Amino acid sequence: NELEIFKKDATKMFEPIAGFVEKGMLDSAVVSLINASGVADSYFSNQYKKIQKSQLEKKETLLLQIKQQYPKPITADDLKQLRFPAWVGTGRNSRPLFQITAGAAAKSLGNAVFAMLDNESHLFPLEKPIDFAEIVKTFMTNRIPLTTVPFV
Repeated sequence: NELEIFKKDATKMFEPIAGFVEKGMLDSAVVSLINASGVADSYFSNQYKKIQKSQLEKKETLLLQIKQQYPKPITADDLKQLRFPAWVGTGRNSRPLFQITAGAAAKSLGNAVFAMLDNESHLFPLEKPIDFAEIVKTFMTNRIPLTTVPFV
């Protein structure tokens, strides 16, 4: 059941982050978030120091995200109303919650191309910005990205 997989993975990812935030350990919360997003315990420490510094400088935004008033949820019916072409992608190495969310969005959008990118994670745009930009450029030009698979 996708919903159960999503819930389990979201808990696994966000529970430690929330614990760090609750204790005021925002640096640890950022490291936990980046490691969880990159699906590797050492993801944060393996990044360039400049990227680490930038991420840590934005640590206060975690408090804003946690305390924010949530807007009305976007539903599948809302997405079906959108008429523009869309490209939705995720990495095959991404967490299940990211894959499930991307797949559901692509399925709900009436005019979407879905791509499962081999050997990539959720942080693909950060890891390979030139490759990501090329996919976006190709989609914007031809409406077909370089790497697509039909959404099932």
